[in-house]
Amino acid sequence: MDADYQIRLARTEDLQAVSAIERGVFPSPWDSSAFRPFLGPLFSVCHVGESIVGYVVGRVAFDEGEVLNVAVTPHRRGLGIGRALVLTVIERMADNGAVVVYLEVREGNDVKTAYL
Repeated sequence: MDADYQIRLARTEDLQAVSAIERGVFPSPWDSSAFRPFLGPLFSVCHVGESIVGYVVGRVAFDEGEVLNVAVTPHRRGLGIGRALVLTVIERMADNGAVVVYLEVREGNDVKTAYL
């Protein structure tokens, strides 16, 4: 794993960078305003220095957690960042009562580094 990154809770000032990553990696990106309601314990970003290089968004309903969105900039893929983001949000989901967690993956997703 690349040791120069840090994961922390997302803040309002991160939303522009998160939206830019979203638009850069997904064919049908979330609108930038869609992220704001998720600010809280299940929305984290990964940064290298001052640059946001990835994010994860989750939610918990009753005892079920769901990873809603996760992305890493293409030049930082394969370093374990996506894995670290997902494991971070899963841990926080468990802290919020989730006993099972779901992650839907688009059938056409051909990134091979998404192993947990």
